[in-house]
Parts: sequence; C-alpha cells; structure tokens
Amino acid sequence: MKKIALILLTTLLFTGCADQPAKDIQFEQDINTFCDNIVTIDASINAISNETGDEAGLTAAKEELLDCLAGLNDEFRKFANMDFPKEYDYLEEMADEAGEYMTEAVNTYKKMYGTEDSYSVTLEEYANENYSRAYKRVRIITTLLRGETPNEEGLTVQ
Repeated sequence: MKKIALILLTTLLFTGCADQPAKDIQFEQDINTFCDNIVTIDASINAISNETGDEAGLTAAKEELLDCLAGLNDEFRKFANMDFPKEYDYLEEMADEAGEYMTEAVNTYKKMYGTEDSYSVTLEEYANENYSRAYKRVRIITTLLRGETPNEEGLTVQ
C-alpha cells in the first residue's frame, strides 16, 4: 500500500512539475512569435512608399498599409487572448487593453484611409494615440516578463 501511495505521489509530482514548465515554454514561444511577427509587420509598414507619386501609387500604398494594420490588429488580438502563466496573471488585463487600443487605432486608420474625404488631423492624432498606447502596454509587459522594472520614461500606463 505504501509503494502504491509513493508511486502515485511521485507520478503526481512529476506530472505537475512537467506541466508547468511546458506551459511556460509555450507561453514564451507565443510571446516570441508575437514579437517576431510585430517586427516583421513593422518593417513592412516602414517599407511602404509611393515612389511613383501618382494616384495609383497612393492608392496601392494605402491598401498595403491597411493590410499591414489588419495583420497588426490580428497579432494584438492573439496577444490579448494569450493564457498568461499564473505568476503573470496580473498582466492579462494590460494585454487586453493593448489589444483594445490597437483595434481602435486600426479601425480609425481604416476610417481615415478608406475614403478620400474622411481624413482629418484629429482622426490621425486619435489613431496615433491609440497605436502608441497599445505599443506602450506591450513594452511594459515585455519589460516585466524579463524581470525588469519599467522605469524608463514613457513606460508608465496612461
């Protein structure tokens, strides 16, 4: 009877210990994938240009930008839906906020660039602010995940 109890206890301990690191490894992989995808999309956004200077080039550039922003929004939504390990549960709300801010930014950019007469400086400022707030939350989260304190200027949540 003692052997069976010892075997069960050992099995439970090893199984419990094995699950946690695997979960943490998966979370780390998910975070790394998110960051890699964001860097790729950011590079694509920065590479967009209207070299021709004509209307067709401008339309193509807008469409490319909107496609990149849609991809960015998808990545932020995935980030917001990640299952954080227990020790980082307190960051899930901030991840949700990042996703919400990015969705609002992308929707505003779509509104601005979707038709020619919908652009305004106010809309652009609003979209840019939401975009900045989304990225700021990601920077804070990744800083905390590295075990660092987000004390750098601009890393306080607004």
